[in-house]
Amino acid sequence: MPKLLIIGCGNIGAQYDWDTSDIHTHAKAFAALKTFELFFTDRDRELANKVADRYNGTSIPDLTQSDLQIFDIVSICTPTSSHFGLLERAMKENVKVIICEKPVSDNIENLEKLGQQYQHTQSKVMVNYFRRFLPGYTKLRDLVQSIGENDAFTNISIRYQRGYINNCSHALDLLGFLTGEKFVLNAFKTNAAVFDQFETDPTLTAHGFWKDVSVSITGLQNVLYAHFEMDLYFKQYKIAIRDAGNTVNVYKAGITNRFLSPLSFQEKESQTNLMNNYMMPIAEHAVALLHKKIPADNFEASIALNISMIRNLNTV
Repeated sequence: MPKLLIIGCGNIGAQYDWDTSDIHTHAKAFAALKTFELFFTDRDRELANKVADRYNGTSIPDLTQSDLQIFDIVSICTPTSSHFGLLERAMKENVKVIICEKPVSDNIENLEKLGQQYQHTQSKVMVNYFRRFLPGYTKLRDLVQSIGENDAFTNISIRYQRGYINNCSHALDLLGFLTGEKFVLNAFKTNAAVFDQFETDPTLTAHGFWKDVSVSITGLQNVLYAHFEMDLYFKQYKIAIRDAGNTVNVYKAGITNRFLSPLSFQEKESQTNLMNNYMMPIAEHAVALLHKKIPADNFEASIALNISMIRNLNTV
């Protein structure tokens, strides 16, 4: 039976769905597959033991005494400051599949080192921008690219909370996924920056351009509940992503006497409940990478995005 190690048994590692039937953590998702021998480690040994007991796994008290290459998949669910060291070690030991929580790092030099090391490892590395792995967003990507064949982007609006790098990166990664193109903001201008949640990652309100498309970013300061919304405007269409990404509403303007009429809701193209049990597709994608059913991961794209966003911050 293949072996899986979860490093970090906190929120996304094992706690978000502890008292619910939802599947919103690495631990519950891989346990639900029932195809892995599970191992857990955390600086809080009591917590690691508790999680291991619930999921019939094994607690590892000291990661420095373990050889990571014995594991087929390693999930890194620790604070951002620890990602570099753990990724560097896992790639050196050629762990077959690594899942890393976002952001990868808050340091450009470390990101560049990891990018270089990736060229010499046998590891596949997934960065958990989870929406890009959900079936509903694959369907939305097909719609966006189909619309784009005849209708151009005009504006993009993003509303988020809890840090530009930490949470706005979800929006920019999703835009790259939906368009199939590298999404880098140029002519970046900040209107407000508040360090409300992280010491080094402010919640920004800013404006930039992707190609010639206006991108407005509104950072909701001191908002602790999950809030993630995006509006994608085309000449004839509008796509509204709501409920932290759980709902996608599609609208289209008709043409009457050569003039565009007001937007009307397109029920067949709209979607709800996109994020039900959202960690399951991530686990399934990792298994597909492990068995080489799919060739590509998203590590290089995530590194490039991470670097470009830090450079945006350096202009603040």
